[in-house]
Amino acid sequence: MTKILGLAVLLALIIVSILLMRQNSNPQYTVTPDDSGQIADANDTTSPIDSIPNTTPTPEAPMATPQTITTKIGQQISMFGATGSVVSVVEDSRCPQDVQCIQAGTVRVQIRASYFGISKNITLTLNEPYTMSGKSITLTDVTPYPISTQSITPSDYTFTFLIK
Repeated sequence: MTKILGLAVLLALIIVSILLMRQNSNPQYTVTPDDSGQIADANDTTSPIDSIPNTTPTPEAPMATPQTITTKIGQQISMFGATGSVVSVVEDSRCPQDVQCIQAGTVRVQIRASYFGISKNITLTLNEPYTMSGKSITLTDVTPYPISTQSITPSDYTFTFLIK
């Protein structure tokens, strides 16, 4: 009886040892492709978390400088991991340059933005910042400027955005 009990304990120790060796040699984590589309070496035992850079800003490392992007309707733009495009001009009520108006008017555009797989339609108004995922985007300029005797087609528009 003691021999059977001793063998059972020994067998349990061997099984536990094998399971521990397997766990240490084959870590359980999800491997995803890097920015270039390559997957890490299967024999690499370092955790993918070890390779993620520290992106917390420090007083010595200021945030990225603001950037200006100029685009047209339908043109895809990418920055800071986000993509987007101007879908349409929702409103262009700017006072034509050859007319005297009581109000200056504004421009509103619809943008289709995607950030890490999440897509959203956004309406931006000229010179009003919009914050998405920690970034601020402002429509700062729209050309051409209206003239009362000329119409502007969607393909004529050029939009300038400030992203910070």
